[in-house]
Amino acid sequence: MPAIVAGDAHPANPAETIEFAVICVIRKNLNAAAARLFEAAFRNDPMLAARPEGQRYNAACAAALAGCGHGDDANLLNDEDRARWRHQAAAWLRADLTLLNEVAQKPDQRQQVAKTLAHWLKDSDFSGVRDPQLIATRPEAERRLWESLWADVQQLLDDSQLPLKSN
Repeated sequence: MPAIVAGDAHPANPAETIEFAVICVIRKNLNAAAARLFEAAFRNDPMLAARPEGQRYNAACAAALAGCGHGDDANLLNDEDRARWRHQAAAWLRADLTLLNEVAQKPDQRQQVAKTLAHWLKDSDFSGVRDPQLIATRPEAERRLWESLWADVQQLLDDSQLPLKSN
């Protein structure tokens, strides 16, 4: 594990890389290492991220936490690294939001989509990139990125809770 976290060794395959990433988050509080491992797994097997039950949301959590300076390895990141992880977190969430928008078109899935999005809006892993006072301290482009993302999450949540219109 230490060699993998340090980048000196590599897991056998993308699925194992995901397993190490999850261990980094859950057991080791190594959010930057987890984000790096998730990124490597997705690069080597994009389907790990693209499935509805994929790990992209967990990766976004790790990246957001690392980007906001949380985790036992946060001190290894400079400002540029933290900004990169915050942007990556937004990209992963945006990709999942796009997928959830497609899923929400199925009437039997709307309630689950609403539940998922409500969780996003409360998940403490994203407080550093969701709280208006905290994101106000970020550069203008990043602030707009997060404001737009959370507005779109809220819009899809609201839409998912509305009755379907009949044609």
